[in-house]
Amino acid sequence: MSLLCAACLSYEDIQVRQEQPDPKRYWPIIVGAEPATSTREVLLDKKCTGYRFRLTRLINSLDGSVLENTNDLYFRWFLDYSASNPNPRSSIRSFIIDATLYFPDDPVGAYHKVDVLVSDLGFKEEGATNVNWDPLDEANWDHASWYIRIVDDPAPVNDGNCIGGFATMGTK
Repeated sequence: MSLLCAACLSYEDIQVRQEQPDPKRYWPIIVGAEPATSTREVLLDKKCTGYRFRLTRLINSLDGSVLENTNDLYFRWFLDYSASNPNPRSSIRSFIIDATLYFPDDPVGAYHKVDVLVSDLGFKEEGATNVNWDPLDEANWDHASWYIRIVDDPAPVNDGNCIGGFATMGTK
């Protein structure tokens, strides 16, 4: 009889073996950003030397708490990410675009894309299909993106987020 129960699991064994979230891990969800993630298009003046994209509020979807301390999270901001352009432009909660630096020869009407990824474990820096974009195995992550259209207009509505020019948000 004792041989039959030798492989039986006790209640305590079952509790230990159940997959429980690691209390030191997060599942970051972007819930607040400037400009708002619902903004489909940011009109960026060719003369703008400092337009800031930033994450203003992150929550942990495991328990709904606000992630105040983001030192344990990894950020990657990209401008026109591709296999030939895999390097992040920023690895903190914000990214500032200088149109005179990044787009000096772009014609009016040119489009660009800004992406941000946030992960609790980090990103694959080599050997991945999408270097610096693919989260590490087992990582929890979220993503947001915006489109930028380059404009040259002397009198737009200024959203107060641009130095040396203007930027405004559209819903087009």
